[in-house]
Amino acid sequence: MIRTKFHDIFQTKLPIIQAGMGPYDTTKLAGAAAKAGAIGIISTVGMGFFDMPGLGQFNYSAVFGETTPEGRLTRSIIHVLAAIEEAPWALFGVNIPVSEEFIPTASRLIRCVINRMKSDPAVKEKLKVIVTSAGDPLWWSKTPGAKKLAESIAIKEEIPEIVWVHVVPSVRAALRAVKAGADVIVASGREGGAHCSWRDTSTIVLLPCLFQSSVFYLVRRYRFNPGRRVPRRSMTPYPTLVIRKSSEERFYLAQLELGC
Repeated sequence: MIRTKFHDIFQTKLPIIQAGMGPYDTTKLAGAAAKAGAIGIISTVGMGFFDMPGLGQFNYSAVFGETTPEGRLTRSIIHVLAAIEEAPWALFGVNIPVSEEFIPTASRLIRCVINRMKSDPAVKEKLKVIVTSAGDPLWWSKTPGAKKLAESIAIKEEIPEIVWVHVVPSVRAALRAVKAGADVIVASGREGGAHCSWRDTSTIVLLPCLFQSSVFYLVRRYRFNPGRRVPRRSMTPYPTLVIRKSSEERFYLAQLELGC
């Protein structure tokens, strides 16, 4: 098996992370993916409500039932833990969109994950990843500055052991994720799914643009400063994954060649 940086970061058997694919219930899929050796992901976009301008609140109660976002997520976490009970290698995570209309719910769900990890040793052992997407990651960083909201939570400050992944559709968004302190960046172009980028840029175009950007050659001992030059000999690639709805071996190998 090819060993990549993915294995070092996520400690999985396979270099695969299941996509969130909301607003559908991916609880059973997350358990199956984790048992197979990948990172299983619980989608939460359907677990809460959206504040839609001019339309009011909208939620997916028909999919998840009438209960709170915290209740829905807790139920899913318990189900995945039961599904992987006899698979000591299995690990999973939670996908939480942080778009503006979802911020109140996102904050509640992030807080739910934090509380569960702090109170339940089994959750702390198995829930290893939080994936955020569709919004500004600075809201959830240790140093949000003027971007701080009433709902902001510093993910890595509350649970430093979690692997924080943020999905980006552009180089500009990637810069924000690096500044926010995300551990891993997922590059997702226009064909990425329901959460399409507003820009009509495909993944195969986006990925080289990211790796040509100097932001992806940072050294952990250097604080983020876009104007500071880092000695070339000490540069290391920023951990980057790629979303692609394809099982082609050639594309997978191309991603590895580019540095994913």
